[in-house]
Amino acid sequence: MSEDKKLSRRRSYHKHKDAINARQRAKRKADPSVLEKERARDAEIMYGKDFKQYIVRRKMKRCVDENVEWGLGNLEDSIAYLDWPEVCPVLGIKLNYTGRRDTNDPDTPSLDRRDNSKGYVRGNVRVISWRANSRKSDLTALELWQIYRYAKDGRGLFSKSPPKPEPMQWTEATPEEEAEITAKMAELGIALPPMEPMPEPEWDSKERAEWFEALARKYPRQ
Repeated sequence: MSEDKKLSRRRSYHKHKDAINARQRAKRKADPSVLEKERARDAEIMYGKDFKQYIVRRKMKRCVDENVEWGLGNLEDSIAYLDWPEVCPVLGIKLNYTGRRDTNDPDTPSLDRRDNSKGYVRGNVRVISWRANSRKSDLTALELWQIYRYAKDGRGLFSKSPPKPEPMQWTEATPEEEAEITAKMAELGIALPPMEPMPEPEWDSKERAEWFEALARKYPRQ
């Protein structure tokens, strides 16, 4: 279609858009399948036939716009290189590859950089859920641990105020919830490695400073 014809159609639509929209609403009301067909058409226009292609193509364009390194190759090579899991490796959410209008749904797949100081290069990119990626953002391992500590006891690592008489308590799962989570993980084939117990630092100023220095050496900022 020529540019002149596209411009002519656009002008005609804006001139008669009220009548056109009224006819469309009448069609949808008379036949509900019309709306489903329109949604499928819109999804194909926005995402393409393959949602993975849309995710990678969108990220490649964003890297160009933001001057971030893209080292996974062309579109086909990038899709072939990446591991596309059925569930989010971080939260266990079942990922949805069908393509939707809202790419910020919790179970939408997204590309995450393990080390945000590097680009989208081999060994640094993984597919996780949008919810996990948005919460992780550009935080380091040390900063994530600091947030965990704050969520657990309601007191920051650098807080100078004395502990509250009744600090926030971490909500433990009931035996029934533990059994449900275990059953779900077994159904999804997820096996978590054993976690090392988190050492509890003392809160006096000297030991707190020593503890932070040890953490800073273990998790240096890139």
